[in-house]
Amino acid sequence: MTQQPDPQKIRAKINQQWQDGDFTGWFETLYSGAQQNPDIVPWAHASVHPLFTDWLEQNPLDGTGKRALVLGSGLGDDANKLADLGFDVTAFDISESAIAWSKQRFPDTSVNYQVADLFNLPTAWHGQFDFVLEIFTVQSLPLSLRDDALKAIPPLLNTGGQLLFICLGREHEDTPQGPPWAISREELKQLETDGLHIQNAEDFLQNNTSRRFRIVYRK
Repeated sequence: MTQQPDPQKIRAKINQQWQDGDFTGWFETLYSGAQQNPDIVPWAHASVHPLFTDWLEQNPLDGTGKRALVLGSGLGDDANKLADLGFDVTAFDISESAIAWSKQRFPDTSVNYQVADLFNLPTAWHGQFDFVLEIFTVQSLPLSLRDDALKAIPPLLNTGGQLLFICLGREHEDTPQGPPWAISREELKQLETDGLHIQNAEDFLQNNTSRRFRIVYRK
């Protein structure tokens, strides 16, 4: 009989990694420990993220002849959706298990799923993408890594490219409790570099309870 994943043991191991200063390796601990049970991964919908689906309904995309990149691609649903829209999609996650899981879930996909680290992305990716998608990845990293995480994103876009950034929102003076740690608009100014500027910004409550920022940047 296959042993079922134990959320408490996974959490204990992750807590130890945090105490040891390992702020990125815990993603692999979570995905591998989940044993392909999406219920163990707190942010896994096993479907396209609803805040991305909602945005697409208001902002239809035609990816024909264009390239897209998905940051922290998780189980792969958002990346696969972009491929369905015609994009040539690259999607990366730091977790080898997450990438293997994505490939298993979408065996016939055209998405190029890769294991990669946001803090050490291939320089060949710079200036290559017409559309970059970031949903809830940066907010899962501690505040000490936030600026570097945000600064890694703008160079990926080509001229005219768009970034869709979705996160938990907060006022800058409020102390975030996490993980995940909500992001302030002041912090997000780190994205307004390398020619990137805000095209549209939404600040709203999801389900009337949790504040969200959904911002489109253009280069």
